[in-house]
Amino acid sequence: SDKDFAAHSIHAIGRCASTISEVTEACLNGLVALMSKKDETIVAESVVVIKKLLQINPSQSNEIIKHIVRMVDKVTVPTARASILWLIGEYSDRINKLAPDVLRKMAKTFTDEETIVKHQILNLAAKLYVVNAKQTHLLVQYVFNLAKYDTNYDTRDKARLLRALLIQNDKCPTLSKHAKKILLAPKPAPILESIIR
Repeated sequence: SDKDFAAHSIHAIGRCASTISEVTEACLNGLVALMSKKDETIVAESVVVIKKLLQINPSQSNEIIKHIVRMVDKVTVPTARASILWLIGEYSDRINKLAPDVLRKMAKTFTDEETIVKHQILNLAAKLYVVNAKQTHLLVQYVFNLAKYDTNYDTRDKARLLRALLIQNDKCPTLSKHAKKILLAPKPAPILESIIR
């Protein structure tokens, strides 16, 4: 179908960008432009490929992430929303003024989101807490409380795990000291492979 063709084309652009460094910037700009299309499949695939490309080459991320942050309200596909939230959490140090505002918006829609998006909202909350607990403490507590009563047990468990990791308690006082190393550990860059061999 046309949507499958478009998705495969977007992934091919991503593979070109990761393989041929001379065209990486042009490919990224093209993928960012595709994010403004009305077709959700194109937007979702573009976000996922941009996420992978930024993992491979994080130096190009500042302006692209700021653009993606502005798109978070317009993107409705759960995998794309989750990828956007992951990017914001991963590079929150570069957009420290925008990231808490995104979390605030996501907290308002938390109960209506898909599970994959809820998990990334929780991850974003945890990452913002370890970077800037003073500014985000109440908002993070609110998100964790929403997740505490979620219908999905994985969401409840994730919130409980992150709360235990972040908030120092008497049973394991040293765990919260290592939260930043755990949550913001360097991640290996993905390999963009072709499904066509």
